[in-house]
Amino acid sequence: MAHDFRTLLLAGKRRGIDAVAEARGVSFKAIVPLAGRPMIAWVLDALKDSDYAGPIYISAADPAALRDHVPSLDTVRSIEPSIGSICHSIQKLLADTDLKPPFFLTTADHPLLTPALIDHFLAAAEQQQVDFALGIVPETLFRKAYPTAKRTFIQCRGEGFKSCNMFAFLTPNSLRILDFWANLEQDRKHPLKLARAFGLGNMIRYLLRLDTTDGLISRAGKMLGVTAAAIRMPVPEAAIDVDSIPDLIQVEAILTARSAKDSAA
Repeated sequence: MAHDFRTLLLAGKRRGIDAVAEARGVSFKAIVPLAGRPMIAWVLDALKDSDYAGPIYISAADPAALRDHVPSLDTVRSIEPSIGSICHSIQKLLADTDLKPPFFLTTADHPLLTPALIDHFLAAAEQQQVDFALGIVPETLFRKAYPTAKRTFIQCRGEGFKSCNMFAFLTPNSLRILDFWANLEQDRKHPLKLARAFGLGNMIRYLLRLDTTDGLISRAGKMLGVTAAAIRMPVPEAAIDVDSIPDLIQVEAILTARSAKDSAA
């Protein structure tokens, strides 16, 4: 497999009011000013400097506004309008462009991504011999660095984890996940349908924390008809995205500190 993963970058808009975008006076989160630049620009730079990430495809809430706010889009292969749900936007982009597995999926609200983190994830994913891989940060690693940060962790036997908005769709079979995801989006307000989708036995195992992290990911993959693996990221910042005003303040402080450190070097 070549070290040239096409990348799908999600820059959509959530339903209802996005507090982060509203606070900064823009129409959607990807173009929120962050440490002097649009949020998505930080992610684009990390992708461009990665040894593993290749051509970039963007699913954007407003492609015209994105082009107005981010001038350095010449190297982006395609910018497509998002449509409603995340899953349907991904499926539409796959249908309308030449994007196909293997590809890397990440989000515009993940500005702490670095080329090193992307390369770590994709190199490890490439070696797993699975259909699908996702990046995670163990709870202890995150809590050691950010003990007071409000984050939701998936609890497992031994230790919980948080997803990093880093996903590798490695084979055509991995796209089965999108069909399941689409059904979940439709049933999100119907607990009984959600329980049926995951299976009662699987839900009991999760509630009782019977599976380790790797066991949980593997079991979830089998339920969807795919092989799946978790890639442990080496730094807690891999699990920090911008979902709220406190996140925005925290991430801006981290980026400012990084810039100051780079200037002093």
